[in-house]
Amino acid sequence: MEQAIDEPMYAKVTRRMRSGVALCGIGGERERKWKITIEQALAWAVSEEEVETNLSPLIRAPVVIRCDDHFMHGKVAACNGDESTVNTVDGTHRVAPSNVIRTVPVTAILLRNLSFAAADWSLPEISYLHQRILDRILGTNGNAGTNDIQQILHDIVDDDMVPSASENVKWINPLSGQEVVFPVQHAVDYAFYKDGGVEPTPNSVGSSFCTPPTTTLPRQSTSTTRTVRRISILTPGESSTRNGINAMFDAQEDDDGVLEELSPSPRALHPITRCGGSIVPPSHLQPNELEQPCLSHSSNTAERF
Repeated sequence: MEQAIDEPMYAKVTRRMRSGVALCGIGGERERKWKITIEQALAWAVSEEEVETNLSPLIRAPVVIRCDDHFMHGKVAACNGDESTVNTVDGTHRVAPSNVIRTVPVTAILLRNLSFAAADWSLPEISYLHQRILDRILGTNGNAGTNDIQQILHDIVDDDMVPSASENVKWINPLSGQEVVFPVQHAVDYAFYKDGGVEPTPNSVGSSFCTPPTTTLPRQSTSTTRTVRRISILTPGESSTRNGINAMFDAQEDDDGVLEELSPSPRALHPITRCGGSIVPPSHLQPNELEQPCLSHSSNTAERF
């Protein structure tokens, strides 16, 4: 009997039966099999392209999207065929999977209030910002690791665009599918201690980037929309609340064979330059300037950044 999964994962139909379909997990470290109804299989179907280009399902994932000629950060609330529903600070966006790029939680959280004009920014440049942030938190590529948000974002965005450590974030817990609220600082601390390997780890860090041991109430705040140095601060809009996004498969007994695992190709990150106190995309990118560390994403109780 297979145990119930604790987060979304890809699986492939191996056999169709009168009572439903048999599935086998794709991309896992061990053999995992289930049986689900035909109705569930049809409702949860995804394209082969998505499976081939993502290590795990986009559902509940932190992402950067291109929408209305801007890049924004958020989290995927739903996937439906050729469309992904992404929740951002300024509302819900439905975009094609080709315009949805997975990132890691801490970078999406730190940059979630900002909108980057696509006329001035490219995806490799946004990815390079992500890498600079991770290097400063994890202490990689010659950086001293820190969990100070001002230091992490110094010279990356203007000071007035840096989120407050106590600012609350609404997020979808990738394990439960429930909406949770936590301060920005908790997500940064989790990455700093858990992924940076800093010891001893305070009890306040807990076992998840989005669920601190103590619950905090949302802080009331206001924000304005403006464009500064080719980056806009997003105006909070109607958030799309997803209550109880169910696990993708029910655990049932099966005895079919294991399918071949799929592995996507890694994406290269590219640097940008900063001139005269402004963040300005370069005229010539140099993709080999930065050696990227390998970051893992665990499916255990503690999510990895």
